[in-house]
Order: sequence, then structure tokens, then C-alpha cells
Amino acid sequence: MRRIGFAQVGYSAHVTTDRSISELLTELSGNLSRLARAEIRLAMMEVQYKAKRARRGGGTLGFAGMLGLFGVATLMACAVLGLATVMSAWLAALLVGMAAVLLAGLLALAARFQLRRVGPLAPEWAAISVREDIDLLRRAAHR
Repeated sequence: MRRIGFAQVGYSAHVTTDRSISELLTELSGNLSRLARAEIRLAMMEVQYKAKRARRGGGTLGFAGMLGLFGVATLMACAVLGLATVMSAWLAALLVGMAAVLLAGLLALAARFQLRRVGPLAPEWAAISVREDIDLLRRAAHR
């Protein structure tokens, strides 16, 4: 995801002295308003991006849970078939059940990895951009 900063949304930090104070204040007010809207858009884009990644990890985790449930059900069917017969039907059910449980474990590990990569949902990039903008404004004000 690309960061949007102060200079990328059409702001300039140059100062000219041939305008009146009221004109400068009017321009400052408009620039700050546009800057605030741009920062809000950046924060919204960042939260949407992180939510998309979290949704993917959550879907994988849900599928792993469903597959684990099917594995347990198959293992239960295996126990029933094992008691009912002597050999082949329950052995097949045992192999299928073990494979389902193994696959569920692997999917759960993959989901855990994806969810850890999401990080906090707070818009970090937007906060950094706002801090940079404030620092730029402070430096421009002290000139």
C-alpha cells in the first residue's frame, strides 16, 4: 500500500510575502481542511487493507475448524466401525480421519501465520503521515 503524504496531495510549503495576512489565513484554512480529509482517507484505506487481510486469515481458520470437526466425526465413525467389524472398514475410516485432522492442523497453522501478519488494526501509516505533516508545518512556521 502506498503512503500519501503532505506533498503528494497538492500542498506546497513555499511562502511568498506579497499576499495579505487574511489571504494567507484563508489559504491555510483551506489547506488544513484538505490535509485533514486526505489523512482521513488514508486512515480509511489502511483499515480496509488490514481488515481484508484479517478476513482471509479468519476464513482459513474457520475452514480449519470445520475440517477438524469432520475429522472428529470421521474418527468417531471409525470407532463405531472398528467395534462392528474386524478389520478393513474401520482401518479406512481411521486413515481418512487422521488425514482430516492432520490437514486441519496444517490449515490452523497457516491461519495463525496469516492473522499474525495483519498486526494491529489501528491505522499506523496514517498516524505516521499525520506526524510528518505536523513536523513540516512546525518547521515552516519557525522560518
